[in-house]
Amino acid sequence: MSSAPDVELRMPAVSANIGLTRLVAAALGSQADLVIEDIDELRMAVDELCYWLIGASDTGSREFLVTFSATPGSVVVRGITVGDGWKGATGLDRDLSALSRRILDALADEYSCTWSEGTRTFSLLKLSRS
Repeated sequence: MSSAPDVELRMPAVSANIGLTRLVAAALGSQADLVIEDIDELRMAVDELCYWLIGASDTGSREFLVTFSATPGSVVVRGITVGDGWKGATGLDRDLSALSRRILDALADEYSCTWSEGTRTFSLLKLSRS
């Protein structure tokens, strides 16, 4: 895979913006020749991870960045919180819930989530079944 992402989205950390990440994931999944079931799973996994990333705070004073890279048969998505507004953020879960883990275990080929000094990150790999 190329080290440069195909698409970068930097936006305010409001849940309404997560729809844009699902749209881009679906478009790149199609370009990567994923079958429709894989594209649907990719969209749902991106949705789950982005909601974990921004939490329930839903504030436009914080931002997050999501990058997407696609090659034939695979899509990699990475997300990170950006800016200083996250350091004192409350109401953010450090870990995925048990339900989120079960969902992602079913949808993603690989994923990870980390929290370090106020910065949250995730990575996701979705491979084609075909």
